[in-house]
Amino acid sequence: MTKDSQTRADKYAAKYDAAVVGARFTATPDSVKLLAATHQKAMGDLALSVRGFMNTAGIKPIMSVLYTSFANKVYGICNKFAELTAINEATDAMVKALDNGANYDVLVSIWGLFSNLGIAPCPITTP
Repeated sequence: MTKDSQTRADKYAAKYDAAVVGARFTATPDSVKLLAATHQKAMGDLALSVRGFMNTAGIKPIMSVLYTSFANKVYGICNKFAELTAINEATDAMVKALDNGANYDVLVSIWGLFSNLGIAPCPITTP
């Protein structure tokens, strides 16, 4: 049986204790900041690589969002999943990017930045 929105809100409110949440954040600021800095650097490097692929392909900067979004999505997938699940999720993201008009070769280049995904593209063929 599904729960209505008020029941969900009440359950959340009952579990939320500001003192506990604050204590957790206070106990781990250094590791959280280090982790955030690591991911921000990786995503910055990723954006530079994407821009390079786009420049090589002659794609205008206005299209950066499409390719950067794909790269960020795959980055998140690789940090969350492994092996076949990561490949399948990244393949789905690639299909969506192609459906939105992305250049196949640029997507393959971006895919190549993630060594744990193997050779791109899985079952996708050139449009």
